[in-house]
Amino acid sequence: PGGIIGHDSGFRDLMNDVALTWLLGMQIVIVAGCRHQLNERLGTTEENHELRVTDSNVLRIVKEEAGYVRFEVERQLARSLRIQSGLDKTAYDGNVVSGNFYSAQPLGVHDGVDYMFTGFVRKIEVEKIRQVLAQRDICLLPTLGVSPSGEVFNVNSESLAAVTAGALGASKVVYFTLSEIFLRHKIHDNK
Repeated sequence: PGGIIGHDSGFRDLMNDVALTWLLGMQIVIVAGCRHQLNERLGTTEENHELRVTDSNVLRIVKEEAGYVRFEVERQLARSLRIQSGLDKTAYDGNVVSGNFYSAQPLGVHDGVDYMFTGFVRKIEVEKIRQVLAQRDICLLPTLGVSPSGEVFNVNSESLAAVTAGALGASKVVYFTLSEIFLRHKIHDNK
């Protein structure tokens, strides 16, 4: 979650742990959320993790905050990768790679509410992500997805992580949260 960035030592320690798991050979894809930063900018305290209506003004703020979060994750993780690589002179030098590794589509209108620029994953570019991972790099996914027509959509980070893990056939999915949340299966309602 974007809120962890505000916890200087906690964020740095988390990035060190991610770099250590990378050094041990784990292939890593990170989804960086920015809900905390967005709530601060909008003056809201949404903690229920429900989907927000993203109008054009909110979308502009999401773009700014997603860019900030992306840069901070890249900055701190690049530092951590260099430190971990320095411990093992035979280790490869890794990078953090971010880009359009998925496309999105609009959520649309539900129960009479037009979610405008709130979207969900249309397609994960599995082979492109695998190419990044094969180079021993870490793949970073922001929560802004682009449609084939070039529209930008605000995508829920938890959903993006789940869909990406499923598409990649990931053996592990780890969610970091600042507060307790429960993920439920939408068909079986299981936690």
